[in-house]
Amino acid sequence: MKPLILILLLLISNKITSQSQNVDDLIKNIFSNLISDNGTSIQFEYNYEKSSHQIESPIKGHISLFSDNRFFVEFKRNEMNIIQLYDGSSLFTILVDDQEIQIDNIDGNSQFIINNILQEYQNNYQRTIIIDNKNFTTIKFTPKKNEYENVYNDCIDLLELPVCLKLPRQCRIGIDSLNQNKLNDCISNSKQKNTNIDFIEINIDKKSQQIKSIKQLDQFNGHATIEIISMKEADENLLKIDKPEYDNFEIIDFRNEN
Repeated sequence: MKPLILILLLLISNKITSQSQNVDDLIKNIFSNLISDNGTSIQFEYNYEKSSHQIESPIKGHISLFSDNRFFVEFKRNEMNIIQLYDGSSLFTILVDDQEIQIDNIDGNSQFIINNILQEYQNNYQRTIIIDNKNFTTIKFTPKKNEYENVYNDCIDLLELPVCLKLPRQCRIGIDSLNQNKLNDCISNSKQKNTNIDFIEINIDKKSQQIKSIKQLDQFNGHATIEIISMKEADENLLKIDKPEYDNFEIIDFRNEN
Protein backbone atom coordinates (compact mmCIF):
# COMPACT_ATOMS: atom_id res chain seq x y z
CA MET A 1 0.00 0.00 0.00
CA LYS A 2 2.81 2.39 0.81
CA PRO A 3 3.99 3.08 -2.76
CA LEU A 4 0.38 3.53 -3.82
CA ILE A 5 -0.29 6.19 -1.17
CA LEU A 6 2.86 8.08 -2.10
CA ILE A 7 2.04 7.98 -5.80
CA LEU A 8 -1.50 9.13 -5.23
CA LEU A 9 -0.31 12.06 -3.13
CA LEU A 10 0.60 13.55 -6.48
CA LEU A 11 -3.08 13.76 -7.31
CA ILE A 12 -3.70 16.35 -4.62
CA SER A 13 -1.88 19.26 -6.20
CA ASN A 14 -3.92 21.56 -8.44
CA LYS A 15 -0.68 23.29 -9.44
CA ILE A 16 0.76 20.20 -11.04
CA THR A 17 0.70 21.56 -14.60
CA SER A 18 2.83 24.63 -14.00
CA GLN A 19 5.84 24.51 -16.32
CA SER A 20 7.84 26.89 -14.13
CA GLN A 21 7.82 24.63 -11.07
CA ASN A 22 10.69 22.29 -10.39
CA VAL A 23 9.92 18.90 -8.93
CA ASP A 24 10.88 19.75 -5.33
CA ASP A 25 8.58 22.78 -5.36
CA LEU A 26 5.86 20.55 -6.74
CA ILE A 27 6.23 18.07 -3.90
CA LYS A 28 6.05 20.89 -1.33
CA ASN A 29 2.83 22.10 -2.93
CA ILE A 30 1.44 18.58 -2.88
CA PHE A 31 1.97 18.26 0.86
CA SER A 32 0.72 21.78 1.53
CA ASN A 33 -2.50 21.08 -0.37
CA LEU A 34 -2.89 17.74 1.36
CA ILE A 35 -3.00 19.24 4.84
CA SER A 36 -5.09 22.28 3.88
CA ASP A 37 -7.77 20.72 1.69
CA ASN A 38 -10.87 18.89 2.92
CA GLY A 39 -9.55 15.69 1.43
CA THR A 40 -9.55 14.06 -1.98
CA SER A 41 -11.20 10.82 -3.06
CA ILE A 42 -9.74 8.89 -6.00
CA GLN A 43 -11.24 5.90 -7.81
CA PHE A 44 -8.68 3.85 -9.73
CA GLU A 45 -7.90 0.54 -11.42
CA TYR A 46 -4.68 -1.33 -10.70
CA ASN A 47 -3.05 -3.87 -13.00
CA TYR A 48 0.19 -5.86 -12.73
CA GLU A 49 1.88 -8.13 -15.22
CA LYS A 50 5.20 -9.76 -15.98
CA SER A 51 6.29 -12.73 -18.05
CA SER A 52 5.32 -15.30 -15.39
CA HIS A 53 2.20 -13.66 -13.99
CA GLN A 54 -0.65 -11.38 -14.98
CA ILE A 55 -3.72 -10.25 -13.08
CA GLU A 56 -6.77 -11.65 -14.85
CA SER A 57 -8.66 -8.38 -14.56
CA PRO A 58 -7.74 -4.98 -13.08
CA ILE A 59 -8.27 -4.54 -9.34
CA LYS A 60 -10.68 -1.71 -8.61
CA GLY A 61 -9.75 0.53 -5.72
CA HIS A 62 -10.53 3.72 -3.88
CA ILE A 63 -8.29 5.91 -1.76
CA SER A 64 -9.23 9.02 0.21
CA LEU A 65 -6.55 11.22 1.73
CA PHE A 66 -7.16 13.68 4.57
CA SER A 67 -5.15 16.05 6.74
CA ASP A 68 -3.25 14.80 9.82
CA ASN A 69 -2.08 11.65 8.01
CA ARG A 70 -5.58 10.17 7.90
CA PHE A 71 -6.52 7.92 5.00
CA PHE A 72 -9.01 5.36 3.69
CA VAL A 73 -8.05 2.65 1.19
CA GLU A 74 -10.28 -0.02 -0.34
CA PHE A 75 -9.44 -2.80 -2.79
CA LYS A 76 -12.09 -4.91 -4.49
CA ARG A 77 -11.66 -8.09 -6.50
CA ASN A 78 -13.42 -11.45 -6.64
CA GLU A 79 -11.37 -13.17 -3.92
CA MET A 80 -10.53 -10.11 -1.85
CA ASN A 81 -12.38 -7.14 -0.41
CA ILE A 82 -10.19 -5.27 2.06
CA ILE A 83 -10.53 -1.82 3.64
CA GLN A 84 -7.82 -0.10 5.62
CA LEU A 85 -8.19 3.25 7.35
CA TYR A 86 -6.37 5.44 9.82
CA ASP A 87 -8.50 7.94 11.77
CA GLY A 88 -5.62 9.75 13.44
CA SER A 89 -5.44 7.46 16.46
CA SER A 90 -5.78 3.82 15.35
CA LEU A 91 -5.27 1.71 12.25
CA PHE A 92 -8.28 -0.37 11.20
CA THR A 93 -8.07 -3.30 8.79
CA ILE A 94 -11.52 -4.47 7.69
CA LEU A 95 -11.72 -7.93 6.11
CA VAL A 96 -15.14 -7.64 4.55
CA ASP A 97 -15.52 -11.23 3.36
CA ASP A 98 -14.43 -12.61 6.75
CA GLN A 99 -16.56 -10.05 8.64
CA GLU A 100 -13.58 -9.10 10.78
CA ILE A 101 -12.11 -5.79 11.95
CA GLN A 102 -8.54 -5.65 13.25
CA ILE A 103 -7.48 -2.59 15.27
CA ASP A 104 -3.88 -1.66 15.95
CA ASN A 105 -1.70 1.24 17.04
CA ILE A 106 0.81 2.89 14.78
CA ASP A 107 3.68 4.98 16.09
CA GLY A 108 5.26 8.10 14.66
CA ASN A 109 7.82 6.07 12.70
CA SER A 110 5.28 3.83 11.01
CA GLN A 111 5.31 3.23 7.26
CA PHE A 112 1.59 4.10 7.30
CA ILE A 113 2.24 7.73 8.28
CA ILE A 114 1.88 9.79 5.12
CA ASN A 115 4.48 12.32 6.30
CA ASN A 116 7.01 9.48 6.63
CA ILE A 117 6.20 8.12 3.19
CA LEU A 118 6.65 11.53 1.62
CA GLN A 119 9.91 12.09 3.48
CA GLU A 120 11.28 8.72 2.39
CA TYR A 121 10.66 9.44 -1.27
CA GLN A 122 12.12 12.92 -0.97
CA ASN A 123 15.29 11.48 0.58
CA ASN A 124 15.69 8.28 -1.40
CA TYR A 125 14.37 9.06 -4.90
CA GLN A 126 15.55 11.30 -7.71
CA ARG A 127 12.67 13.26 -9.22
CA THR A 128 12.79 14.62 -12.76
CA ILE A 129 10.32 15.95 -15.32
CA ILE A 130 11.09 13.89 -18.42
CA ILE A 131 8.27 15.12 -20.70
CA ASP A 132 6.71 18.58 -20.66
CA ASN A 133 4.72 19.55 -23.76
CA LYS A 134 1.41 21.29 -24.40
CA ASN A 135 -0.59 18.12 -23.72
CA PHE A 136 1.23 16.14 -21.05
CA THR A 137 3.78 16.32 -18.27
CA THR A 138 5.55 13.16 -17.12
CA ILE A 139 7.44 12.99 -13.82
CA LYS A 140 9.90 10.17 -13.19
CA PHE A 141 10.90 8.88 -9.73
CA THR A 142 14.12 6.83 -9.68
CA PRO A 143 15.59 5.22 -6.52
CA LYS A 144 18.99 6.50 -5.48
CA LYS A 145 20.56 3.09 -5.99
CA ASN A 146 24.11 4.20 -5.34
CA GLU A 147 23.16 5.24 -1.81
CA TYR A 148 21.55 1.87 -1.19
CA GLU A 149 24.58 0.08 -2.61
CA ASN A 150 26.84 1.95 -0.20
CA VAL A 151 24.71 0.94 2.79
CA TYR A 152 24.42 -2.64 1.56
CA ASN A 153 28.17 -2.97 1.03
CA ASP A 154 28.92 -1.36 4.40
CA CYS A 155 26.70 -3.98 6.05
CA ILE A 156 28.54 -6.76 4.20
CA ASP A 157 31.77 -5.47 5.76
CA LEU A 158 30.22 -4.95 9.19
CA LEU A 159 28.89 -8.52 9.29
CA GLU A 160 32.16 -9.89 7.85
CA LEU A 161 30.35 -11.59 4.99
CA PRO A 162 32.20 -12.60 1.79
CA VAL A 163 33.35 -9.50 -0.09
CA CYS A 164 32.14 -10.94 -3.38
CA LEU A 165 28.53 -10.48 -2.18
CA LYS A 166 28.88 -6.72 -2.57
CA LEU A 167 26.89 -4.79 -5.14
CA PRO A 168 26.73 -4.14 -8.03
CA ARG A 169 28.37 -7.41 -9.13
CA GLN A 170 27.57 -10.22 -6.76
CA CYS A 171 29.03 -13.70 -6.81
CA ARG A 172 26.63 -16.64 -6.74
CA ILE A 173 27.66 -18.31 -3.52
CA GLY A 174 24.42 -17.21 -1.92
CA ILE A 175 23.68 -16.32 1.70
CA ASP A 176 21.97 -18.41 4.37
CA SER A 177 18.75 -17.32 6.06
CA LEU A 178 20.43 -16.36 9.35
CA ASN A 179 22.92 -14.02 7.69
CA GLN A 180 20.23 -12.72 5.36
CA ASN A 181 18.16 -11.69 8.38
CA LYS A 182 21.20 -10.01 9.94
CA LEU A 183 21.87 -8.20 6.67
CA ASN A 184 18.25 -7.04 6.43
CA ASP A 185 18.37 -5.75 10.01
CA CYS A 186 21.60 -3.89 9.33
CA ILE A 187 20.13 -2.21 6.26
CA SER A 188 16.92 -1.39 8.10
CA ASN A 189 18.78 0.12 11.04
CA SER A 190 20.67 2.36 8.66
CA LYS A 191 17.28 3.84 7.63
CA GLN A 192 18.06 3.13 3.97
CA LYS A 193 15.30 0.93 2.67
CA ASN A 194 15.78 -1.73 0.01
CA THR A 195 13.56 -1.36 -3.01
CA ASN A 196 12.87 -3.47 -6.06
CA ILE A 197 11.55 -0.47 -7.96
CA ASP A 198 13.41 0.58 -11.11
CA PHE A 199 11.32 3.70 -11.67
CA ILE A 200 7.87 5.25 -11.36
CA GLU A 201 6.36 7.50 -14.03
CA ILE A 202 3.31 9.73 -13.55
CA ASN A 203 1.57 10.97 -16.69
CA ILE A 204 -0.43 14.21 -16.29
CA ASP A 205 -3.00 15.61 -18.70
CA LYS A 206 -2.54 19.38 -18.77
CA LYS A 207 -5.96 20.16 -20.20
CA SER A 208 -7.92 18.36 -17.49
CA GLN A 209 -5.21 19.06 -14.86
CA GLN A 210 -5.47 15.47 -13.69
CA ILE A 211 -3.14 12.50 -13.62
CA LYS A 212 -4.20 9.98 -16.24
CA SER A 213 -1.95 7.06 -15.43
CA ILE A 214 0.91 5.88 -13.23
CA LYS A 215 3.43 3.26 -14.32
CA GLN A 216 5.91 1.39 -12.15
CA LEU A 217 8.63 -0.95 -13.41
CA ASP A 218 10.32 -3.27 -10.91
CA GLN A 219 13.62 -5.13 -11.09
CA PHE A 220 11.80 -8.35 -11.99
CA ASN A 221 10.43 -6.75 -15.19
CA GLY A 222 7.03 -6.46 -13.60
CA HIS A 223 4.83 -3.64 -14.85
CA ALA A 224 2.28 -2.09 -12.49
CA THR A 225 -0.19 0.42 -13.90
CA ILE A 226 -2.73 2.63 -12.14
CA GLU A 227 -5.46 4.18 -14.28
CA ILE A 228 -7.30 7.07 -12.62
CA ILE A 229 -11.06 6.75 -13.09
CA SER A 230 -12.40 9.74 -11.15
CA MET A 231 -11.61 12.28 -8.44
CA LYS A 232 -13.84 14.23 -6.05
CA GLU A 233 -13.92 15.72 -2.56
CA ALA A 234 -13.58 13.08 0.14
CA ASP A 235 -16.13 12.18 2.81
CA GLU A 236 -14.76 12.04 6.39
CA ASN A 237 -17.50 9.57 7.34
CA LEU A 238 -15.33 6.95 5.64
CA LEU A 239 -13.09 7.09 8.71
CA LYS A 240 -15.84 5.83 11.03
CA ILE A 241 -16.49 2.14 11.72
CA ASP A 242 -19.62 2.55 13.86
CA LYS A 243 -21.88 1.79 10.90
CA PRO A 244 -24.73 -0.70 10.48
CA GLU A 245 -22.83 -2.69 7.84
CA TYR A 246 -20.19 -3.55 10.47
CA ASP A 247 -22.58 -4.46 13.30
CA ASN A 248 -21.96 -8.22 13.03
CA PHE A 249 -18.22 -8.01 12.42
CA GLU A 250 -15.82 -9.58 14.92
CA ILE A 251 -13.49 -7.04 16.52
CA ILE A 252 -9.87 -8.07 17.15
CA ASP A 253 -8.03 -5.40 19.12
CA PHE A 254 -4.23 -5.59 19.10
CA ARG A 255 -3.67 -2.20 20.71
CA ASN A 256 -3.08 -3.50 24.23
CA GLU A 257 -0.63 -6.13 23.00
CA ASN A 258 1.92 -3.61 21.70
